[in-house]
Amino acid sequence: MSDDEEPEFLDRVIGNPAFDQMGGYHIFFRRAAIPILLFVIGLFTYTVLA
Repeated sequence: MSDDEEPEFLDRVIGNPAFDQMGGYHIFFRRAAIPILLFVIGLFTYTVLA
């Protein structure tokens, strides 16, 4: 990374104590969990209605 570039979002998150819940992986977990949860709910709904 050159000196004139802004730090990446993930670089800012890693050192930020606001994202320290769940061992600092909260934002990564949430990013994966929400689509997976929606997919599972969709499969369940499809199974029940089929």
